Amino acid sequence: MIRKESVFSPLSTLRRFCRRCDTKGMSMKNNKLRNGILIGAVVLLALIAGTSAVTIVPAGHTGVIVTMGKVSDRVLSEGMHLKVPFAQQIVMMNNKIQKTEIDSNGVSKDLQTVSSGVAINYHINKDDSAKIYQSIGEGYADTVLQPAIQESMKAITAQYTAEELITKRSAVGEEIGATLAEKVQEYGILIDKFNIINFDFSEE
Repeated sequence: MIRKESVFSPLSTLRRFCRRCDTKGMSMKNNKLRNGILIGAVVLLALIAGTSAVTIVPAGHTGVIVTMGKVSDRVLSEGMHLKVPFAQQIVMMNNKIQKTEIDSNGVSKDLQTVSSGVAINYHINKDDSAKIYQSIGEGYADTVLQPAIQESMKAITAQYTAEELITKRSAVGEEIGATLAEKVQEYGILIDKFNIINFDFSEE
């Protein structure tokens, strides 16, 4: 006959105690794991927020501040700056001298078709960076500058004969450059240098 173990026997009590200890140990391990994950997530979020709160404006640029889609009149100069994480975006606008070359067609005073190539050095005014971004965008060269070049070329070449365009090339270039500068200045674009690369003519 097999003798059953009493529920109050020392061996049974020891077994129950060991099971409780195992359960308690697993629970403590799970709590430590959860706490570790939580702390890691908090640290990661803090690092992301900290990184997002700092912006660096490189040399030759200004930073246009955009807060929840609204463009600020104030711009950031070169160097390190703080911004509101996730709410503010900094758009970098290039204030360095840039170069563009373009071909233009017009008609001279004596009705000859004038095909010309020109090279322009220009830059945008730092103080107008926010206005340019807000009203024109980053494609200001295509939107404003190139159409203004075409208009200036046609307007001035129409005042000279083909011969005069050749013999007075320097003066013509200065006049076109001055006309162009006046057209784009209101947009915050400044002309540094204007050169006529070549003139080609054909009779109408």
